[in-house]
Amino acid sequence: MKECGNKLKKLILEAGAVRLAESDACENQAFPLNRNIIGLQFHLETIVESASALLDNCADELVHGPFIQNAKDFQSVPASYYQSIHSIMNDVLSYIVKKS
Repeated sequence: MKECGNKLKKLILEAGAVRLAESDACENQAFPLNRNIIGLQFHLETIVESASALLDNCADELVHGPFIQNAKDFQSVPASYYQSIHSIMNDVLSYIVKKS
């Protein structure tokens, strides 16, 4: 089993799941299972304040690694990025509600 991101191991998809997103860090980053479950290996709910709180409370976990942002990069994410991921989150939630 290979590492996925910082601490996670490779996520094996259940039968019927379909990979929607992947990266060098994690092969199965997004996938629906059945018609009412979506697995995500990223945080669409992040807001500026929660990102700042992570830096305030977990800065010691930002160790050097190929898939770990440093504090400077983390702090320089533009507000428009958060707006775009919230739009995706709304689409994901709408999909779940419509398919349930």
